[in-house]
Amino acid sequence: MRTGPTARTLFLSLDGELTEDSLERQMKPIDATLAASKLTHRLLIDANAMTGYTSEARGAFVDWHRTNKGRLGRVAIVTERTLWHMVIRAMAMASGQQMRPFSDRATAEAWLLEPSD
Repeated sequence: MRTGPTARTLFLSLDGELTEDSLERQMKPIDATLAASKLTHRLLIDANAMTGYTSEARGAFVDWHRTNKGRLGRVAIVTERTLWHMVIRAMAMASGQQMRPFSDRATAEAWLLEPSD
């Protein structure tokens, strides 16, 4: 039986060219959920439909994670782009967020469901 994300897992699907403005728009529901809850959440981001991103979007993404580090336990980003796996690891280091890249959603979900360290 396949287990999906828990109720405390948030989901975001990114597509097209990610800009700082589009990132901010797409993160609003996540921000609202985090602001309304005292729980620590986990975040699953599907970036398979993304075609690219601006350096401003990447910087805003890192800043957003620095700001929300205490409210997010783990962040799993699904993308088949090998180069982006390295970028995601660098963003994790820069933000201090427990963030990992994955090539498939099932593996990402399994990691999100593991007990926290």
